[in-house]
Amino acid sequence: MKSRIYLRGNGIALCVVMVLLVVGCASPQSALQPRAVEEPQPLILISIDGFRHDYLDLHDAPNITALANSGVRSEGLIPVFPTLTFPNHYTIVTGLYPAQHGIVSNRFYDPELNRSFRYSNLEDAADSTWWGGEPIWITVRKQGLNSAVYFWPGSETVIDGLRPNFWYNYDGGVPGEERVDQALRWLELPSSERPSFIALYFSLVDETSHRHGPESAETAAAVAQVDGYIGRLVAGLTSRGLFDRTNILIVSDHGQADRDPEKVVYLEDYLDMSKLRFTERGPAAAFWADSSTVSDAYRKLNGIHPSMTVYTRDRMPARWRYEGSSRIPPIIAILDEGWTFGRRTDDNPRWHTGGDHGYDPMAESMKAVFVARGPAFKEGISIPEIESIHVYALMADILGIAPAPNQGSVSATRDARWPAQLSKNLAQ
Repeated sequence: MKSRIYLRGNGIALCVVMVLLVVGCASPQSALQPRAVEEPQPLILISIDGFRHDYLDLHDAPNITALANSGVRSEGLIPVFPTLTFPNHYTIVTGLYPAQHGIVSNRFYDPELNRSFRYSNLEDAADSTWWGGEPIWITVRKQGLNSAVYFWPGSETVIDGLRPNFWYNYDGGVPGEERVDQALRWLELPSSERPSFIALYFSLVDETSHRHGPESAETAAAVAQVDGYIGRLVAGLTSRGLFDRTNILIVSDHGQADRDPEKVVYLEDYLDMSKLRFTERGPAAAFWADSSTVSDAYRKLNGIHPSMTVYTRDRMPARWRYEGSSRIPPIIAILDEGWTFGRRTDDNPRWHTGGDHGYDPMAESMKAVFVARGPAFKEGISIPEIESIHVYALMADILGIAPAPNQGSVSATRDARWPAQLSKNLAQ
């Protein structure tokens, strides 16, 4: 793929019982020695969209909790800015910040192409023009292994002439059970076809928490349902004799914060909206305008509201690493947790209740989950929070393949690993 501006290389109870029988509880001795395992050691990456880092404490998820108790749980996975689905999912699998891999938001405008990207547009999802970097499923293929992806942003496009060996166009109506069962069928293929890397994606928790809020009974039910999918996967791996030979990595793209209907900012109160072109509007509003309008908008917005911070493209917080791409909008206004931007003309009260994301990545509510279990990981430990930018390097190291150029580091996740299994990549 060519890119002008981006780096190169997209029955729950029964399951619970089975998991507890197989996983059990880590003993003090278990953290001293790695498991004795035989090849192969496939890696299964699972994203539970919108699964906040503390959902394992707030909601009942016995299967994921069992994996965490017998493996590794981080205090949080820190997303990249913006804390939205597409940029974060693609960062996880490329090890690049959005400004480098090109997916700078869920929706954005490219002034050089004079085109707009929309995450919900299937044509954009399949158009390699938008997607830079090298996702892990392509790194796997380039080094003679097989990969399979059951939904993930970027997996539907051709990158460097390749796709995953197995992939699907996104269809949110496919039951979670079918996604899990297909992953298990892939692992039954002959060795020449069997994937070493599999990715699965579930959106239910995010969708539900948007409507009802992160701590609602409805979100608790959604967590339980997805936890059942994980139990189904563990049971299937166990029945095939693969559980102790498989590395399972459960992550999310971001967390979720409660919206307060009393905390709404209307930009129409301060700006002439007819002169602005918005690409995002929620907890963070991103918009385009000519240079004079940008200067005027910044002057009118800066400091006008105590819960709103306004940035221009050349003055973004350094820790966001959100710079160097022409796709980044000239102005971003971001609100404190709980606040949202509204519209005077067509406002909908539903937009200001339930949950949302898009806030600063360091906000506690934005931190995502990280759980890892398998022969590559220590047992029964908790590690400090890590940044999602490092997950790609971790996966490449586990698979024993050379990573493509990326901005992460294996050393960031070394506390989760058996020292003897860390590769030479640790020197990077």
